[in-house]
Amino acid sequence: MEGVWNWRRPLRGREIGEFEDLLREIQPYVPHKLVKDKEWWWLGRDDNFTYQNLKWIIEEMLGEGVTVRETSWLKLVPKKVGVFMWRVKLGRIPCRVVLDRLGIYLNSILRPRCGEEIESIEHALVKWDEVFRLLKEVIKWWNLPADLINSTEDIFSLEDSSVSDSSITGVQSATMWAILYFIWSHRNQIVFKEAKRSITNLFLDLQRRCFEWISKKCRGLSLDWSCWLTIPELAATGVS
Repeated sequence: MEGVWNWRRPLRGREIGEFEDLLREIQPYVPHKLVKDKEWWWLGRDDNFTYQNLKWIIEEMLGEGVTVRETSWLKLVPKKVGVFMWRVKLGRIPCRVVLDRLGIYLNSILRPRCGEEIESIEHALVKWDEVFRLLKEVIKWWNLPADLINSTEDIFSLEDSSVSDSSITGVQSATMWAILYFIWSHRNQIVFKEAKRSITNLFLDLQRRCFEWISKKCRGLSLDWSCWLTIPELAATGVS
């Protein structure tokens, strides 16, 4: 059986055991010349892979404490941002407190390059002084109440905003999701590359990236750049 497999290199380590497991799985099956091959996902409810099916399976594995809301997606941002925010909601981004809880050895659980406060998820994404100044800039840009955001949960709660136009609420949420993604990326640049950017540059990059993402997702809508920079809630009207 080994001779029919055309490997680019010899198997080693646990690959050998995985290959043996694969052989045991496929050994009972005999291909039929008259039946076409097709993709089949045995975890699916109708044998087809869908993100919705995968979402249900993940929620079932995580238990009753996880709701659909916690694994919801915003289509106005890239999937990488949605995945990041899902991990934030579940408390699973690798800040120092989380890594320490997982048993990963660290020389300190204090914030990198600063060492003044413990780096929890809330501290890394919201309560860090530099980050909080950036959040304030976004709040002022959107003309929102000054005390609106004091935690990551406040950002998720924007989806339940009392704004009557759901398109505006969606774009607000997309902007806030994006800012947490940018903050975490900025943190990693500081930790791993010792590269630091000014709050002004981060804010301008956030405005530009959100504009590009929303314009790409809503191709039938022509966002006005000048309006987006000054009155984003007006620019967001009609986004779906």
